Amino acid sequence: MKCLRSNVATLSIRSRSAKAITKVNSAYQVGGPATAAPHWIPELIDFCAKQNVPLDFISFHIYNLAGGPGGFDEFGEQNRYLDSDLHVVSRFANSEFPSIARSAKPNLPVDITEWSASYSSRDPIHESYFSAPFILEQLRNTEKLRSMSYWTFTDIFEELGVPTRPFHGGFGLINLQGIKKPSYFAFKFLNQLGNQEVKSNDSRTYVATDEQGGIQVLFWDLTFILPHEVSNQAFFGKLHPAQESCEVTVSLTNCPSGTYQMAVYCVGYEKNDAYSRYFKMGAPMDLLPKQVSELKEAATGKPESQSEVKIGTDGKFTKVFSVRSNDVYLITLTKK
Repeated sequence: MKCLRSNVATLSIRSRSAKAITKVNSAYQVGGPATAAPHWIPELIDFCAKQNVPLDFISFHIYNLAGGPGGFDEFGEQNRYLDSDLHVVSRFANSEFPSIARSAKPNLPVDITEWSASYSSRDPIHESYFSAPFILEQLRNTEKLRSMSYWTFTDIFEELGVPTRPFHGGFGLINLQGIKKPSYFAFKFLNQLGNQEVKSNDSRTYVATDEQGGIQVLFWDLTFILPHEVSNQAFFGKLHPAQESCEVTVSLTNCPSGTYQMAVYCVGYEKNDAYSRYFKMGAPMDLLPKQVSELKEAATGKPESQSEVKIGTDGKFTKVFSVRSNDVYLITLTKK
């Protein structure tokens, strides 16, 4: 009974808070439950509907970890294990739409207010080139959601104490020295797409055009690369070259004829991959200024190549690329 009374008291306080917020300004939105997984959402909607409590959106957090052998790594951190199902985030992010549709508030939007491959700020998966295609895969498969808030922007994050290493497995897209991680370039490449999406027959592709007649193609490979029951710390705490490459053909039709400047961008092993370069310099505990400069130079986001291409009156463009495991490619065609 004590737990029941405590829960009721908490709901009462939150109900009064929600009503007070909307009284200040009716445009303010109130939502939740902001749980660490999609739990108690039908119950929350039912309570708010019956008690006339404002509820404008559903929010929760989701990460892509699974269970595995227990224990701690050499730094005293609990071992973490990437789920071999690389769609845990997108699957759970989409999971509540049916129950919301059946509820008293069937049109509530869903906001994922925290998500990543791992919920640990000491997990080296955040540093790896693997994180770039993982991010794109989740975003491509969660387009029904109102928002997907990646956790987080930088490694300046002290919930578990001040970090002691330049690449300590922090959540951020950028590390403590301002070095851009592969995850940063997943969002940068998305931002380089035009505002008009073009239909594609490949689920791991974005094709877009811009108002100046430019064309952009973003595509990626996503491959689970961890051995069975090997923790993220043990695997991503070492240098791992990409696996064998395969040929990928980009074929576009109905393109406006003319001359274009083609730029090819890539993130993957040793491509906008400061973490692999960090291992090759000996993984020092502290970075000298010249080492920081070297690592920043390894992750500039500059194109791998640039060339002029011509598209004829048939409107066709075809190009073959050699793609390794967990590579991300952005191809931009800028009208000249």
